[in-house]
Amino acid sequence: MSVIFPAFLTGALAVQVKEGLRLSETDFGFAIGAFFIGSTMGSAVLGRLAERLGPRAAIRLGLSTTIATNLVIALAVNSGLALQLTLVVAGLANALTQPAINLMLVRTVDRSQLGFVMALKQSGMPSAALLGGLMVPVIALTVGWRPAYGFAAGLALVALALTGGQDKHGQPDQLPSQQPGPVGRAKPDLGLAMLLLMAIVGVLGGGAANILVGYLVSGAVDAGVGPASAGLLLTLGAALGVTSRLIHGWLVDRRPFDALVRVVVMFVVGAAGALLLATHTPVTYLVATPLAFAAGWAWPGLFNLVVVNANRSAPAAATGVTQTGVYLGSLIGPIVAGMLIERSGYPIVWVLTACALGGAGLAAAAVKVGMGSDDQDRSDQEVRATVSGR
Repeated sequence: MSVIFPAFLTGALAVQVKEGLRLSETDFGFAIGAFFIGSTMGSAVLGRLAERLGPRAAIRLGLSTTIATNLVIALAVNSGLALQLTLVVAGLANALTQPAINLMLVRTVDRSQLGFVMALKQSGMPSAALLGGLMVPVIALTVGWRPAYGFAAGLALVALALTGGQDKHGQPDQLPSQQPGPVGRAKPDLGLAMLLLMAIVGVLGGGAANILVGYLVSGAVDAGVGPASAGLLLTLGAALGVTSRLIHGWLVDRRPFDALVRVVVMFVVGAAGALLLATHTPVTYLVATPLAFAAGWAWPGLFNLVVVNANRSAPAAATGVTQTGVYLGSLIGPIVAGMLIERSGYPIVWVLTACALGGAGLAAAAVKVGMGSDDQDRSDQEVRATVSGR
């Protein structure tokens, strides 16, 4: 949560930051986008760097950079450009840390518990959104917006202190049954085409999720919901997103079901919720928000579980590629949505969100078909090798 927190904290402190730095709406929009630009640019490359450094070393480097960027904003940033550049660096730190955590979980957590642990890790984003909202009344409106970034630095410092442990030749202690590939030279088990298809799932799903988070409150207010109630609606949605991720992660560890099929279903249900939002009435916002968030914003835990389980030789490198799609969608989605709102209003944005979630479901279904073909090809190769050995 601490490495993604700078983006959500900046969004939550929009009013105070814009006033303090005298930023226009466009300048502030680029500041938010700067974090995801850094994450998008760095994800694939830094995922491979995490494989080389080892997960704990990569996590420590990412957290140290996050601490530094938060302190720079708290103490020294005095212009929109400085804020944007600092958030680009914060995005790079996030791009390194996220795949490194995935690598550490694959190497240290038993498969029978990996679903829940991955869901817990992926709950960091909605938790950061919740915490960012709390920073406004607790810190920003009492002592100012800069101390809120000091709190963010402290949060990352606590995470750094808890990292502990020592990598052994670039690798942490691992379960006896797990045999990762050579450090720094391991490659994902799936081919590039399949990883790019997974990244497309991330583009569409990540874009839809950020539109939901970014515009639910303003859309609800535009439909006639009171500002306080609209804020509570977002809080409810974020809480449901966390709860749903954890429940699905817990279930996948205990019941035999195909996680990728469940991801497809979640995209479909989320799309239905987004279409309900397009009716743009107070009642439908109340009904549709739980559907949209509990499904359309809860898929990343299961999806990342699918990615790391299919690429256990190099999970950091694989998720570095797929997360590039998520970051790219998170950057593009809100920008496109904002342009559409100015031209046509909120209903068309919710239709776009539904289409993105539906498209993500189709892409995830294609991944399922492709992975089935790859499994069959590997099975055939094993049979041929056995026959040849005889």
